Parts: sequence; C-alpha cells; structure tokens
Amino acid sequence: MGFDIIIARSQSDEPPPEEPITKIDLGEVVLSTSKSLDDNESVRPSFSPLHNLLEPYELLIQNLINHLSSKTFTKSLAVDANVTFNPNVATDSLNAIRRASNAEFVFVLREQRQNSWIVSAQSELDEAINHSDYLDTLKSTILSTISVEEIFNPIHHGIYKIYSEETEEGVKASVVIPLPATSRQAEFMVVCGILQDSHFLKEPYGKILAAFYHASQQAIAQPSLVEAALLDDLKRTYGFVPLSFYNRRFELFDERLKTMIVHFEPIFCFSNLSISSWEALARDPDKLHAPSDLFQTVELWGDHFTIELDIHFLETAIETYIEARKQAKMNRGYEIVPLSVNVYPASLMRRAYREKAFSMMEKYDFLRKNLILEISEKTKLLAEGNDPESLLKARKELQKYVNKGIRFAIDDFGVGYGSISRLTKLELPYIKIDREILHHKHSEVIIKFVHELVHTDNQSPPQIILEGFDESVRISLAYVKAIGIDYIQGHLVGMAGAEIYRLNKEKVAALKERLTMDLGED
Repeated sequence: MGFDIIIARSQSDEPPPEEPITKIDLGEVVLSTSKSLDDNESVRPSFSPLHNLLEPYELLIQNLINHLSSKTFTKSLAVDANVTFNPNVATDSLNAIRRASNAEFVFVLREQRQNSWIVSAQSELDEAINHSDYLDTLKSTILSTISVEEIFNPIHHGIYKIYSEETEEGVKASVVIPLPATSRQAEFMVVCGILQDSHFLKEPYGKILAAFYHASQQAIAQPSLVEAALLDDLKRTYGFVPLSFYNRRFELFDERLKTMIVHFEPIFCFSNLSISSWEALARDPDKLHAPSDLFQTVELWGDHFTIELDIHFLETAIETYIEARKQAKMNRGYEIVPLSVNVYPASLMRRAYREKAFSMMEKYDFLRKNLILEISEKTKLLAEGNDPESLLKARKELQKYVNKGIRFAIDDFGVGYGSISRLTKLELPYIKIDREILHHKHSEVIIKFVHELVHTDNQSPPQIILEGFDESVRISLAYVKAIGIDYIQGHLVGMAGAEIYRLNKEKVAALKERLTMDLGED
C-alpha cells in the first residue's frame, strides 16, 4: 500500500522587494520673517496654533472671576498677612464655583485627625433640592465610597463618580479635587451635580478649581489678582496656554504694573563720606514692598512681559528722581549724583528697551554719565558659557549703551546665575555683591577673593558695592575699607524712601564713629 507525501512549500524568508519611495526636491527653502519682539508688541501669527487643551475652559474662568467680582466685600475682608483662612471669602469662592460650573453643591473637607474630616467651607445648596435626601446621598453614595489614597494619588489630579440615574438634564457626577497643601491640615473639594458628558470631568477642571480656591484665599477682595494667580498656575502646570490666556495675562500684568511706584535707596562712599548714587527700587504703592509677584510673572511668561516691566520702571525711575531732586532742591550740577535702575538681561538685547533708554537720555541731559543700569544675575546673563560669539554679541550690545554715556553694574552677584568667569569677561564698571554673601560665615574671605580677582591685571578695575549692609552683617566696616572697597548700601546708611536727601551731620558722624569703633575692635 503506497501513499504520496506532499511537503508544503514554506514561505520564503526573503522580504519582498521595497517599492521605490517617491521624493520631491524642494531645493533651498526660505521662510518668511515675522515681527520681532524687539518691537514689544504681540505677534499675530500667519498660521493658527494647534488647539490647546485649556481652550474649553476659558468661559469657566471668566465666569469664576465674574461671580467673585460681583460680591461686595467689606473692609473687614482686607488683606491681612496673618490670616491664612477667611471663611467668608471661602464661601464666596465656593459659590462662584457652583454657579460657574452649574453645579448643585460645593464644599471643602478638612482633615481633623487621621481619617476624620469636617466641612471647613460650603456653598449654597440649589434651592430645588431636598436637603435631607441630598445629605443621605452624599454620605452613603459618595463620601463613604472614596478613600484618602484615591483622592491624593499623585498619578492624577481629581477623581469623579456617577451618582444619579438618567434624568431630563442627564446623568450627574460628583468631582473630588485635592487642594494645594497649606499650613493647615489636608483638604479636598467636592463638586456635586456635574453632567456626565461635561468637559468638567477632565483633569484641567480640577486644576483650575484648586488654583482658583487657593488664590482667592491669598488675594482677598482682589479678583484681578486671583485671575492672575490662576493663569500663572496654569502656565506653570501646562507650559503652553491658549493665546487668549496669554493676552489676558498681559492685560492684568500691565494694569498692575502701571500702578507701581519707585523709592530710592542711598549708596554711601567712604572716600568722601557722602551719598555717591541712588538706586531706584520698585514698590507696591499699598504695601511699600517690592512687587515680587510682578518679577515672578516676567520670569514665568517671558520677554514680552520682561521688556514691558523694564521700560516702565526705567521711565518711572527717571521721572520720579527728577521730581525728588526738585523737592529736595538738589538741582545744582555738583549735587546731582548717578541714578541706578535695575534691568533684566533680556531687555538690554531688545531694540524697544534700547530706544526708550536713548530717548530718555536725549530728553534729560543730566543722565549722560549719571545713569547706571544694574543687570540682575538672578536670571541668565547676556553671555552664557564660554561661547565667544555670544560674549562678543553681549559686548557689542552693551557698547551701544556705553556710547551714549550709560554705565553698567552687575547686580545680585553671588546668587542665581552669577559666575566669576562671566564677571571678568564682561568688564563692567560696577559689581554689587548680594546681601546673602554678607551673611555667609566666610563672607570676609569671599569678598576679599572677588576684590582681588577683579583687580588682577586690570588697569580699570570695577568698583565693588556691598548691598544689604545693616547691623546684622558679619563683616566690619573697617575690614571693608581696609581691603579697598569704597561703597556700601543698606539700612546702616539709610532705608529706601520716596525722597532723596543729603546725609546730615549726625548720620555722617555715626558712620565715622562706627568705622572708628570697628577699627578699635580689630
């Protein structure tokens, strides 16, 4: 009995031949050029940007701020730095969230002790809802079924749960959102009655509400500051935001910037025992403190904001200084001392700032040789690293100012992006050593090292100014003078204020006595 054996033919291991790919030859491509930020104006793109995930929430943010703005706050709700929680403001904030979200009820739970929570704030409850039934639903269907681990899980921000059957309005859910950590106990927010098909059941909603609630506690009765803080939080979280958010943030920034004022702090010279110059310092007119929120804003949002800030304070500083001199009757040539104005490195590289500086020089003749721009080292300097091209570009830009009679100082040396190599390469006439160095346990060694370094093989060494000199510094006036430093600035000389003045005889005598006393101790 025979049989045939048929062996199946296996598929070849060799890959099929590749089909030729058709390529196009574009040749050399030249792209169009758009308006530069040198003009300090918003750029209108020729292409539309890809849609941002935050776009659907623009109306929500507008409604939150509008509802908060509609409240009439009493004077008792004024900002108090010692108050970390205001129940009235918390209630107003939660009511704004309820209305803007078209929700039924919003409340915040605070941890009282381990796994024991109490209501710390709540909104109004929709009048159409049966309070007793709603309370039962909250406890049995929502709160009793979630865990702390779910709420504060770092892999997501916010959770939700469906808790109602289909109704005429639709299926509804409750959203649970962890709130930013504060000095108080842990907290989370519960928003009840959100429709299942709403974009509010997405992560940005939770971020927006948490930021809004937190900001409303920090900026009581100031909706514009709440809105600004909210947009800042979204920028930090997501990096890119819709263009409308960017433009709105610039409007808020510009409104606040235009209210800022300038005070002056004296810089004292040992050689002639007098005030050698004044530094213009930005001040919030209400608190008379530095507007740190504005500086944080420009560092977060970029050059357009930075240039606007620097132009404003340059113009304000100069015009305020002129008025202060008139009030002090110090307009004679020998009484006019230089004015120092702070500037971010990025602004110096922009035409808009340069043109403003030059126009002010032309308008006020006394500024020639009497305007010093202090370049902050808290952000990146003009010439990063050892790149010869960037260093050459920085020097070229600075020379344009020098040609007009403007001088420069390195400010805040010793913090941020400061470096000895860049310090020596930029060859600026003034160096201001930050007050943090004065409080360092090795302050004398550090200051002496910097002084010797900038004087080595330098025919025109920069002058060193010690900032923040007060009663608490570790270094003595005698030592400062002995190593060749001729300038100090700080409360030991005088605090910043709206007026400029001549040092009176008593103040000069006190400084001389302090110097003599330090010499005796040494």
